[in-house]
Amino acid sequence: MEGHNRVNLLFLDACRDNPLSQTLARSMGESRSSVIGRGLAPMKANAGTLISYSTKEGEVAADGKGKHSPYTEALLKHIEMPGIEIGLMLRKVREEVIAATKNKQVPWEYGSLLGEFYFTGPVTIQVQPKAYNSATGSKNESLYWEFIMNENDPAAFEDYTENWRNLRFHYAPSPSGGGLGWGSKS
Repeated sequence: MEGHNRVNLLFLDACRDNPLSQTLARSMGESRSSVIGRGLAPMKANAGTLISYSTKEGEVAADGKGKHSPYTEALLKHIEMPGIEIGLMLRKVREEVIAATKNKQVPWEYGSLLGEFYFTGPVTIQVQPKAYNSATGSKNESLYWEFIMNENDPAAFEDYTENWRNLRFHYAPSPSGGGLGWGSKS
């Protein structure tokens, strides 16, 4: 964990209490028992490291009723979600564990990742536009033009010029000499 890797990840699904701490403290005597702390020893790591614990410091993690603990179950559910950054993924895991344990277990993280990290990158879907049918397109263009020709909103005309390839109607000088207007190319 102390190497120069860009990303170090550690997931611990274990209790963070030390069940032997009281026994050890009693056996060591009062003068030495102060060195026995509650919970697991804190971990030190370089930048670029993230340690995710199944519960917060000094607490006990639930084993669960099924094949996995609530933490592992939630982690497995979210770890391969495409396009989800690890910080968001761990918040989703935390929410699910808190709900599953009725607020008795709160997953915790320690670390300082540099930049964003994704287990699975975003899914890209290529959409191919339908081929332009001039007969249908011309009829639809005329209908659309009739719908917007008396509009006062410039956005309607911008939409027209962006979405119709043929542009049978165009911006032209008004026949009455009153400036520019829309007219037919016919």
